[in-house]
Amino acid sequence: MKKRGISPLIATVLLIGFVVALLIIVMLWGRGYIEEVKQKEGTTALQKLSCSTDIGIDVTNINIAGNNLDITIENRKEKIDAFTFRCTEQSGNVKLVNLDNGLDAYSSGSFTIACLSTTKQVDVIPKLRIGKDVYEPCSDQHVIYDLTIV
Repeated sequence: MKKRGISPLIATVLLIGFVVALLIIVMLWGRGYIEEVKQKEGTTALQKLSCSTDIGIDVTNINIAGNNLDITIENRKEKIDAFTFRCTEQSGNVKLVNLDNGLDAYSSGSFTIACLSTTKQVDVIPKLRIGKDVYEPCSDQHVIYDLTIV
C-alpha cells in the first residue's frame, strides 16, 4: 500500500498546460476560419457593387418557336458570366432556366432556351461569377420582356 498518486501541484500544472494548448489550437483554427469568411464576404460584396454599376443589358429581340425562345441580348457594359431566365405562363406557372454562358463586354448574343408552352413574360437576370461554379445574380439589373405585346 505504498502507492502514491500524482501531487496536486503537478496535476494543476498539467491541467493549466492542457487548457493553454487547447486555447492556442482553437485560436489558430478560428483565425483561419475568420480570414476565409472575410475573404468570401468581401468578394460577394464587390460583385454586388459591380452588379449595380457595371451591368447593363437590353433584350433586343425574342423569336418564339414552339416551347423554345430565341432571345437576343445586348450587353451595354462589362462582361456578364451567366444568365437566369424566368419564364412565366399566363396561369402563373414559372420555369427557371440557367445558362452558364454569358456575354463579353459591349457585345450582343443570341440564346435559345426551352420555356413553357404559353409563356407570356420572360425575365432576364444577368449573373457574375464570384467563385468556381458560384454566381451572384444581379437582380436589380434584370430586364422583363412581355411576350403578349409581340
